[in-house]
Amino acid sequence: MGQEVDHRILILDDQPHITYILKKFLEKKYRVLIASSITQAENILSDESYEISVAFIDYNLKDTKDGIDYAKDLRENYPLTQVIMITGISSFELAIKALNSGVIN
Repeated sequence: MGQEVDHRILILDDQPHITYILKKFLEKKYRVLIASSITQAENILSDESYEISVAFIDYNLKDTKDGIDYAKDLRENYPLTQVIMITGISSFELAIKALNSGVIN
């Protein structure tokens, strides 16, 4: 029998209602970790006991960087972690900028 993979998902968003909804949906199949700041996300990512498969990152972070700039850092430092950008902004230019930074969706 094949070995079951334990996928972990990181959600980085500073709005608790967004993280709550995403976590409730995703935790049915995955282990979900929540960060409300880049510092918290870095602490989770640097902990070797967690291997994060996918990171959902809010574009509108109220932090030292926006979501796209942080996604670039994350892809460089954790190349096996796939990044999905989440935002309420509907903009073609923003979508292109996110895709060029290594975001998959």
